[in-house]
Amino acid sequence: MADRKTRIPTSLDEEDPFLSLSMLKLSLRQMLTILLSGMVWIILVKLTTFIVPISNIFGALIWSWVLIGGLFLAFWKKDGRPYEEYLSHKIVFMISSKTFIQKDPNAKYGSVEDADWEDLDDEPPRF
Repeated sequence: MADRKTRIPTSLDEEDPFLSLSMLKLSLRQMLTILLSGMVWIILVKLTTFIVPISNIFGALIWSWVLIGGLFLAFWKKDGRPYEEYLSHKIVFMISSKTFIQKDPNAKYGSVEDADWEDLDDEPPRF
């Protein structure tokens, strides 16, 4: 009987390439992130040079962090997930409503420092 083993591809976590440029393979998510950040960068540069009388090069340097941030979001991964996915989950968590457990104001001891250790039994609990 032949020994049949299933070969699992090692590139399951990789995204499908949408655009291949020699060594650089961009997925659709990466390409859209770079294009969107580039469009926002160009709009901000044009708007800045329209409002404030500065050169286009200086305006591009002022807003270069937008382009760098887009490249960071496109290529950086955290815990195996794209950073923009991690960031969007974090933002949703931060703005979502949360339930906090409040301590009872009528509790005998508010914290460990307030506890009167002489009232406690010295024997460990029996199970």
